[in-house]
Amino acid sequence: MSMSLYYRCWRDRSLTDSERTEADATVAESGQLFKVYLSPDNPPMDDCLLSGSGKPPRDVDEMHLVLGEWLDSLSYLVCELGGTWKVHLDEWIIPWDEEAEEFDLSKAASDDADKVPEVG
Repeated sequence: MSMSLYYRCWRDRSLTDSERTEADATVAESGQLFKVYLSPDNPPMDDCLLSGSGKPPRDVDEMHLVLGEWLDSLSYLVCELGGTWKVHLDEWIIPWDEEAEEFDLSKAASDDADKVPEVG
């Protein structure tokens, strides 16, 4: 069974130069999971700052490891950039844990994938 992780971040302002540098560094460390949209001078299209997807390995142990790394990177970006985030593994919404400041795969629930939880 093949699955994909999808994510999107909305914010009403563009990235600053330092935020762009931070996002670019996270992109480089994540194995190109992320697509970073817009330059610091351009307003975001429909306020979308980041959007993309990744297909983890099919092996269950490897999949868990890779998803953990990707969610760690996304969690870091939430803390750095703020905004409203939506992260899901196919139809499974991956919730944000406010206390731990991270996405919690163990609490993923099948839900309406169009529901956008407020994060940050």
